[in-house]
Amino acid sequence: MNEIEDKSNKRMCKNNSGGRIYTILGIIVIIVLLVSLILMSLPAQRRKPDSFVCGHNMIILGKAIYMYTSDYDGQYPNADNWCDLLIMNYEVKLEYLVCRGSDAKIGESSYALNKNIAGKNSSEIPEDTVILFETNFGKNPIGRDGILGDRDWYKSLSSLSDRSDLKKHKHSEKVYKLRWNRFGGSELLTTDNHKGEGCNVLFNDLHVEFVKTERLGELKWGDEEKDSESIE
Repeated sequence: MNEIEDKSNKRMCKNNSGGRIYTILGIIVIIVLLVSLILMSLPAQRRKPDSFVCGHNMIILGKAIYMYTSDYDGQYPNADNWCDLLIMNYEVKLEYLVCRGSDAKIGESSYALNKNIAGKNSSEIPEDTVILFETNFGKNPIGRDGILGDRDWYKSLSSLSDRSDLKKHKHSEKVYKLRWNRFGGSELLTTDNHKGEGCNVLFNDLHVEFVKTERLGELKWGDEEKDSESIE
């Protein structure tokens, strides 16, 4: 009996050792597969952050614009000073106006307001109408041709004494003079900030969407009615 028990015990130990080896090998295979999947996904992850951060910026700007409309009976800000208004009255930080994928810098804006909705009541505009969109308009071939101190928000720094994020920027910093309070229509829209793949758009229902290039022609700008009248 002892011999039989010894042989049985040896067989069990051998089986247990083999089982452990297979378990360890299985774990190693799973780890290798997981690492491979992570490495394969890295290029996509590198492409996404700029568009994600840009979209997040636009969400914050959308909330600030909504606060403005709440204060002014549903009316959107005027086109010629909307950037300054959001900064001075709704705690919008300068970096929220800069798409990281663009060549804009602090004190400039990567976004433009749809000229067709400026000053109008949000309740009178279809929900799928463009409110904000990406632009790179305002560059000057000779380089940055303005100074930060000329922006209206900078002139109001005395009334923004608690905004340390604004005070750290010097009056003499160079900016593109026209890359601020930008407004217009589809002619100013750009996909350059995201390698031509598309751009972020804020709509009247306050949702933000990354619209791919092939769908940009579907965007509604609020001038469709005028266009149909002119055709007739």
